[in-house]
Amino acid sequence: MDQKRVKNKSVDGITKKEKRSEENFFSDLDKKSHSFSTFWLVIILILITIFVVLISLAISLKRKNIDTNLALKSDSINLVSFSQRLSSVKNDGQAVLIFNGLEFAKAAGADDSEFPLKNASFEIDKDSIYLKGRIKDSIIPWTVKIKIIALVKDQKFSLLVAPDTMENMVIYGQNKDKIESVFNKNINQILTDKGFIADEVLTSKDSIELHVIKEVK
Repeated sequence: MDQKRVKNKSVDGITKKEKRSEENFFSDLDKKSHSFSTFWLVIILILITIFVVLISLAISLKRKNIDTNLALKSDSINLVSFSQRLSSVKNDGQAVLIFNGLEFAKAAGADDSEFPLKNASFEIDKDSIYLKGRIKDSIIPWTVKIKIIALVKDQKFSLLVAPDTMENMVIYGQNKDKIESVFNKNINQILTDKGFIADEVLTSKDSIELHVIKEVK
């Protein structure tokens, strides 16, 4: 009887000891696992921070280069208003006004204070026109590229933000209306005031042609 009690106690003792040892083992394992997770979390946060800083520096550098290039180009081309270009047409009948991207941005009023883009210019090709610039008061820090449709309608030039295109998703609502309103004011209003009508619009590599007809008084 006594031997059985000792054996049971012994067995119970060993069992409790093993149980405590097992609990200590898992407790240490949890601590190590937690420390390991914390270490890698810190490493990941550091890497994310470095990545964000590098991206910010790259965007800032690119922005400075764009501004510098625009300034250099502005010094070497004829940046005048659409009104001044029309004033150069002396004879009645048809005339052709040719603009490059920066010249057309100036003529169309893209440098107006109410225009929603900064440092705007046009990228023109044979079958496409894109308006480029940075959106004012926007969280988007990079230059956006907006597809523009140019055509003649009712003897006026129509410059519209192309609907339903992936490029133009960043321009909508009030900004879209402002872009089209500024173009209309600086081109068609001047066209009418000076006695011209729109005849045709053509594009080629790096240039746009506005064909106008001066009405005979």
